[in-house]
Amino acid sequence: MHCSRSCIACSRDVLLELFPYLSALLIEEVERRPDKVALRTRVRAKCGSCRCGQSSARVHGRYVRKLRDVAVGGLGVVIELRIRRFRCENPACCPRTPSSP
Repeated sequence: MHCSRSCIACSRDVLLELFPYLSALLIEEVERRPDKVALRTRVRAKCGSCRCGQSSARVHGRYVRKLRDVAVGGLGVVIELRIRRFRCENPACCPRTPSSP
């Protein structure tokens, strides 16, 4: 029996079966390396929420966080999560970026 959906849709279903906690993320790419599988992901949400409660879509910066997960099929798994930092546009808010000690 052949699948009536595209391979990408099937692959996404398989990934969500293996990693159900990734459902809030958009998996942009899966790369198989000799020693591991890398999942390049980002958050689906278009905006973020500030501590003051206001949401914002104004991006302040980006960075990538690499998370290790349990091995699958003998290969290590790395989730490369692209993070966006948002700037609060509420004039009454006093946003701060934590400084290192």
